[in-house]
Amino acid sequence: MRTRWIQSKVDFKLRSSEEHAVHMDEVAPNKAPRVLNDIEPFVSSVSGKVVGSRSALRRHNHRHNVVSFEDWGNQGDINRKEHEKVFLAGKDGRVEDIRKAIHDNGGDY
Repeated sequence: MRTRWIQSKVDFKLRSSEEHAVHMDEVAPNKAPRVLNDIEPFVSSVSGKVVGSRSALRRHNHRHNVVSFEDWGNQGDINRKEHEKVFLAGKDGRVEDIRKAIHDNGGDY
């Protein structure tokens, strides 16, 4: 009997098609297309009006020139990591610079 083999794009191992299907369900269970539920109505902190659907949310965001948090996806994590890399890289040196500046200007630190 012939078997179909598939190489995984995740770990590059060669598996039979049945094993591959099980493996992909374990690795990436929610990668299939889906229909999103409508949003729960909420009161906008920008306008004070009730927004009750995704289309109303899109119009609201466009009208008030704002962006929903969900539109960022995982970019927030990426931006946070870049921020930490830039601003926390020389943290020890900055702390010493601040202490020195406070001390030089008559502060008691």
